[in-house]
Amino acid sequence: MLPKKETHPSRFFVDALHIFVLFGFAIAQPIFDLLSRHPEFLVSWQTKPIHLIAIILTLSILLPLPIIGVEAISAIFGRRFRGIVHGFFILSLFFVLFLQVSKYIPNLPGSGIVIGAGVAGVIATWAYFRFKVPRFFLTVLSPAIIIFPLLFLFTPSIYKMVFIDDNKSIYIPVQSTNPVIVVVFDEFPVTSLLDKDKLIDAATYPNFAAFAENAYWFRNATTVAERTFAAMPALLTGLYPDKTRIPTVSDFPNNLFTLFGASYEMKVFEPDTMLCPKTLCKDEESSLNPAQQIQSMLLDLSLVYLHIIVPKEYTTALPPVNITMKGFINKTDDSKSKKQKKRLKKTIEKRIRSSQSFNRARLFQDFVDTIEPSQQPALYFLHVMIPHIPWEYFSSGKTYTKTSWRLPGLNLKTDEWSKDPWLVTQGYQRHLLQVGYADKLLGDLVDKLKRTGLYDDALIVITSDHGVSFFPDLIRRLVYQKEPMDILSTPLFIKAPRQKKGVISDRNVENIDILPTIADILDIPLPWKIDGVSALNTDPSERSQKTIYNHGYKPFVFDKTSGFSRQALEQKLALFGNRPGVDGIFKIGKYKELIDTPLFDLKIEIKKGISSVLDQETLFIDVDPDASFIPAQITGRLLPNQYTQEPLYLLVAINGVISAVSRTFQDESGESRFFFMAPEKAFRKGSNQVEILEVSGEKEDLKFYSMTQKTAVTYDLVQNSIIRSSEGNRFQIVKEAFNSSVDSLNIEGKNLVFYGWAADVKGSRVPDAIVIFIDNEFFYSGPSNQDRPDVVKHFGDKALKRSGFHYTFPAKGVTDTADLNVRIFAISDTGVASELIDLNSKKGEK
Repeated sequence: MLPKKETHPSRFFVDALHIFVLFGFAIAQPIFDLLSRHPEFLVSWQTKPIHLIAIILTLSILLPLPIIGVEAISAIFGRRFRGIVHGFFILSLFFVLFLQVSKYIPNLPGSGIVIGAGVAGVIATWAYFRFKVPRFFLTVLSPAIIIFPLLFLFTPSIYKMVFIDDNKSIYIPVQSTNPVIVVVFDEFPVTSLLDKDKLIDAATYPNFAAFAENAYWFRNATTVAERTFAAMPALLTGLYPDKTRIPTVSDFPNNLFTLFGASYEMKVFEPDTMLCPKTLCKDEESSLNPAQQIQSMLLDLSLVYLHIIVPKEYTTALPPVNITMKGFINKTDDSKSKKQKKRLKKTIEKRIRSSQSFNRARLFQDFVDTIEPSQQPALYFLHVMIPHIPWEYFSSGKTYTKTSWRLPGLNLKTDEWSKDPWLVTQGYQRHLLQVGYADKLLGDLVDKLKRTGLYDDALIVITSDHGVSFFPDLIRRLVYQKEPMDILSTPLFIKAPRQKKGVISDRNVENIDILPTIADILDIPLPWKIDGVSALNTDPSERSQKTIYNHGYKPFVFDKTSGFSRQALEQKLALFGNRPGVDGIFKIGKYKELIDTPLFDLKIEIKKGISSVLDQETLFIDVDPDASFIPAQITGRLLPNQYTQEPLYLLVAINGVISAVSRTFQDESGESRFFFMAPEKAFRKGSNQVEILEVSGEKEDLKFYSMTQKTAVTYDLVQNSIIRSSEGNRFQIVKEAFNSSVDSLNIEGKNLVFYGWAADVKGSRVPDAIVIFIDNEFFYSGPSNQDRPDVVKHFGDKALKRSGFHYTFPAKGVTDTADLNVRIFAISDTGVASELIDLNSKKGEK
């Protein structure tokens, strides 16, 4: 008997209307609300009206349409079947809606939120089908489909982006013909540059010291806002922050760019604000086309939405969305063809100028490349996210980590430092190394200006938007009333045209004074009123205080001498010494005097019962010191996986020489872990031997212990049915013995990256090892090394938390993973192995 077909089209249309309404409440409106409250996301994406309209249509109409389409197709199989499908979608949307509501219940754990949302969703779905009132109520709410987008569109911050033109800017010709170069670094306190005499540490940062010899250095300069979104408009306009304005030219028509707009050519790299009018700053080639930009924005919004609905304890596996203003997901789609990938790569390369989310070094180089002599004077402007986190650069510009967002000691969700001073110190160390890279970039800029003959005549401004602090158990980018810390301080160097002699000024200068100082030096009368004054003003009645606005636009007032935190400078000197030089930044920790000591000079004993396991040990197999990446971030754990109350002090020896000292810390899963930063010079070409040792005692009576270093056991694949280990163990390959997936297997730069998870769900345990074969030859084995809260959530078993793996290997000439015959197995000490599902190539057993 054939199924009874749908006979009431009106019923289908009412059901479709309910889907649109629920989708609006559960998904579209929360995103609209978030964007209304955080327009900085839209500004950082350089959002145009066409982008906003497309986002509104996508969230309100296009995304629910596939659901309606599935329901329409299901009607072919009868009214009852379509009812089941409709019920599934109604239940899912109710669940997502109640998931958000449940998060506001105080002290409710993540599992309680999920269960509560599930129960509420089931009850609401039952009531929806059982009674007419809920269905009638949803029908009555149908105007929300239109109201939500309209409310969003006419929110003041959004309305201005769509309907207000930027042509009200005043362009007045100026007589100056001097090139103007303004570089704004990000998250850069002046304390990072200082020695004990409050002078620039020339041994560590020679280019800043050299530039200061030809420029005004305003040592007491400070920002007026703790966040970029408010600090950059203040810097560019000379106005104190105003929470009613967003950083667009429609809200700030009078700014640095419009001051020079009538007479200067604009070479502007403004990734996180929109103050340069599009009539002046045209850079079509550097941007994504509208469709690509909308796709990228929706990808970011999808991640933000997950942070909205997922309970906090389950978001640890998600990339953070509060550190940068965009570009939260920077992965290409591995399922694309080679042709598509090449096209996408070209698109990304074109887009670099308009986004800090990609290669920051390339962004700076693109900026320097635009500097050339020209008949028309030019304004060159760059805001670059250096030395802002993620920390990944040596002072040379080489990178040392493939997991730059993993920052031990820093909670990326709250931006709060750990209570462990050692982890904060190691974060500070990485920051100072990245400041060293900023120093190199400044040197590159000055060299280019001198080669082109522009240096002498140019007005050059080097500064930052705000600082950052490194104090345990405190938020690193927050104003504290009693102590401004280093969020307040910023470097500010201004070289006037033909200036030869440097001047150090401790005058009370704020970043709102930069624009009037530029105008003063070039003898340009400002045609509008501002809050700032020229830093070269000889009027003795300078400001009596400093003001900084927090992220809620609450002003904090400090003494005018609070240019940098004395406490912060004392802390830095205590940790790293005075004028340490680049090499000295690595010499930190209790036993730092042992660094550079050969192992044969030490009396080393063997310590039984504890062994060390290195993460990513394959990176040390084939090192190229001339490459752009050096595996100098050395991490791992101690076995057994039980953290002791007293941390162990450790040394890392590379090729027989002690290269860094550290101590253990306890991670979230309770493991005893370690983290080292080794210098580039410690590595040699080819294979490098890395050893972990324990050290204890005092100077006169030091004890050294070598640990058993757990290395990967080798394996053989025997007739596709047995895996045999070099230790003599045999593992029977059993289909579906482990739940699993290989989420990513791709090439990243010069490295081959594997990412996925495996778990024995029935046995409530993670694998003892992950074993990888390429062309049926053993390639690698190692433990699960990554937490997967999503797996815990899906199976409801906390024992599966450490089920993830993330391995990086030298690619050694491999350019496409499609050329590899890769097989990955999970094994357990019960003698069972199971092949993992590869979601990209579909290899393996389900």
